[in-house]
Amino acid sequence: MNNLYKQKILELYQDQTDRGTLENPSFLQSYTNPLCGDSISITCSCDGDYIKKIRFIANGCVLSQAAAAFIATYSQKKSIKELYFIDENFMQQQLSLALGPTRLRCIMLPVECLFQGFEKLQKDTHAAVRKNC
Repeated sequence: MNNLYKQKILELYQDQTDRGTLENPSFLQSYTNPLCGDSISITCSCDGDYIKKIRFIANGCVLSQAAAAFIATYSQKKSIKELYFIDENFMQQQLSLALGPTRLRCIMLPVECLFQGFEKLQKDTHAAVRKNC
C-alpha cells in the first residue's frame, strides 16, 4: 500500500465522529486551498480559552480529510494556547507521514483553518469588549 494511504490515514478519513457542524458555535471558519480545491469548514465552541467541541466539514483528498479528523479529535478539551505549537513536523509525526511541499499543504489545511478561527475569535472578543466599555 502506498505510504500516503497507510491504515492510520484511512481510519481517520473514514472516522465520522467529529464531522458536521455545531449549533451556536464560538466561531465558524472556512478555508480553501486554491491550488487543489480542497476545502474545510470548522465550527468550534469555546469556553474562554478552552475548546469544548469542534466539528468539521471537509471536501478534498484523503490526506486533508484525515488531517481534519485528527485535528478535531486532538483539539477537544484543550486550551487554544496548547494548540499553537502544531506545525508541519508535528502533523507529519502524528500521521506517520513524510511529505513533500505539495502534499504537506493537504495536512496543514485544517491547522491553518483552525488558527484563522482562533484569530477571528480573538478579534470578535476584543471588539465586544471595546463595544461594552
